[in-house]
Amino acid sequence: MKTLLLILAILFQDDNLTRAIMLLTGATDPSELEVTEIEHYETLASRPVLLNGRSSGELVSSGLMTRYQAASLSDYRKSHGDVLSVEELSLIDGFNAETARSLALFLDFRPSARKDSVRVRSDLTLKGSWKDKDLSFGGKYLMSREGRGSVGVAFRSLYDGSKSGSFHLSGRTSRVRYVAGDMNARFGEGILSWTGFEMSSLSSLSSFSHRPSGLSPVTSYSGTGTLRGLGGEASFGRFTVSTVLSFEGLKERMEGGKGEVSLLALGNCTWCGRKGEGGISFSSKGRLSVDGRCNYRGVGLFGEAALDWKAETGAFRGGTILPLGEHFKTGLQLNIMPSAYSGKKYGEYSGSLGLDYTDGVYVKTTGNGGTVSSEVRNKGTLTLSVSLLPYPVKDPDRRRLKAVATWNSRLSPLLQLSVRSALTLRNFSPWNRIDSRADLTLSDGPLLSRIRGNLVFAGSASGFLSYIEGGYRPGKDSYYLRATVFRSDTWDSRLYSYERDAPGSFSVPAYWGRGCAFSAYSKKEAGKWKFYLRLSYVMKKEKPGSAELKFQVARTF
Repeated sequence: MKTLLLILAILFQDDNLTRAIMLLTGATDPSELEVTEIEHYETLASRPVLLNGRSSGELVSSGLMTRYQAASLSDYRKSHGDVLSVEELSLIDGFNAETARSLALFLDFRPSARKDSVRVRSDLTLKGSWKDKDLSFGGKYLMSREGRGSVGVAFRSLYDGSKSGSFHLSGRTSRVRYVAGDMNARFGEGILSWTGFEMSSLSSLSSFSHRPSGLSPVTSYSGTGTLRGLGGEASFGRFTVSTVLSFEGLKERMEGGKGEVSLLALGNCTWCGRKGEGGISFSSKGRLSVDGRCNYRGVGLFGEAALDWKAETGAFRGGTILPLGEHFKTGLQLNIMPSAYSGKKYGEYSGSLGLDYTDGVYVKTTGNGGTVSSEVRNKGTLTLSVSLLPYPVKDPDRRRLKAVATWNSRLSPLLQLSVRSALTLRNFSPWNRIDSRADLTLSDGPLLSRIRGNLVFAGSASGFLSYIEGGYRPGKDSYYLRATVFRSDTWDSRLYSYERDAPGSFSVPAYWGRGCAFSAYSKKEAGKWKFYLRLSYVMKKEKPGSAELKFQVARTF
């Protein structure tokens, strides 16, 4: 049985990566994520962060840990030395077994005293795709020296001929880190500055509070939502000071667009203590904010308040998360964002209430190499969000209520059931949407099969989707086949289905109309080479079929 469970842990590596990303971001379904965020975590999984011997700032900037977790880890290492296993990490204040297990996919537990603790590594990736006689291509190069810095460049050309990309140069000294090129700047709860991915709606307690990571370089095929300019961070004991000079509009001009280039200055100073952290941020646009988060006897508090003195308005986002016994946690989040502050045609005033359940029973097994696999037997979430969107004036008093419930149960070492249901009610068309799905996964050795049923009701329209997937994963290679049937009356009742794809090519197509789809995915590793191939074909009753071929080659130097 132990051998079987270890095989299952290897078999489910791709699925475990998706679940780990969802846990860290607070998503309950892959369709809630964005390709840039998936791309970021896929890079971390292929180039794990060295846990021992790296500064707290580097761990925070990776996006894997909060400043509190990084400070707690630093204190532990000073007292007890290197952290050498997932179990040891799970015992440190600020972590638990589930969090440590998910972080393990992105961390390297090598001792800091090893001679090979500092390495230079380069990765080159080339990819292309063909769809309906149109060609798209892209490439990425990333070179880094652990603990010293990195250089990266990426680009892509889409089917419509548009081009995008990103580049960066980053480095560090004993106390200072710097970035030139594309970067993320994430402070507090994101009211004053939060670039890159941000969930549009809350679906679990993990998504209530943001995970500020300060400055971090970006090497993405699109570079969507990032800043392009110069940035730096300096650490002074428990204080971290960050500054950014961003040239807004420069990215668009470099990609052939039009528009003016303007200068944006950002600054932040954050203090991190043993039980919490606090910071102050400013923007050259005339905004100032203060933020903080703390944990007292298991109760977490977080928030950020901002003032825009030019627009004479403010904004707030914050809440609390607290335990209810051994198996339950609950949380509350409030968001006050006037349209004058957001700069959009509408403001948003929302409140969210969430409940998480975990039965706390894990299945663990240790292989000969010390590998540990653990699974939560039963886990459920329930989130209720109420939003008031009073603008634009042409459609005032817009209101929305959304409820999301999930349940994941490992019925046996071979069988897992996942159920998710989302209900949206609003006073504008379509006035309601119900999206319910169930996945049953069966695995036996290197073989895997999964069946999904998905129903959607949107106003008077409805939609249905079902797929069956089979997979075979001998060692590091993997092969999957999927067949999908769907029927949707209108675009409002469309259905989303996450599909396997090569790294950096996150695929969540929207199905509507009547038809079926077929896809095949393969991954092959040969030494330092990796080859990916994906074929898909969609047939609809309303129009001719559409075929797509994707390929990707990656080489590590």
